[in-house]
Amino acid sequence: MQEWQLNSVVEVFVDASVERIWAALTEAADTEQYFMRSRVTVGDVGEPYRLERDDGWKVDGTVLAKEPPYRLRVTWRMKTPPDLVMPNCEVEYLIEPTLIPDAKSTTKLPSNRMSTGLCLRRS
Repeated sequence: MQEWQLNSVVEVFVDASVERIWAALTEAADTEQYFMRSRVTVGDVGEPYRLERDDGWKVDGTVLAKEPPYRLRVTWRMKTPPDLVMPNCEVEYLIEPTLIPDAKSTTKLPSNRMSTGLCLRRS
């Protein structure tokens, strides 16, 4: 079977501290507010990563890299209907401080950039 990849990178600028963004990605009380009303469980490297909602939707995976508060990389597996085959996914969050221009002036505002990379592989 032929292997294929789909790579997607999304950059989001967030007016929050690196630590606050990290909490929004890794703490259950925070992810419920920001991530499709799901609660996250993030173990250490090699341990489980899970997102769950009350309606039964969930994502299971494994933590591949965890470097608080700047980098989180996980595998991402969702339960699908029997007739739908999804490839294995890896998602990586890279959080870094950056300066962005204020829309009203040329003043630079402190902010943070979060890059999310998604890689799907099928073998």
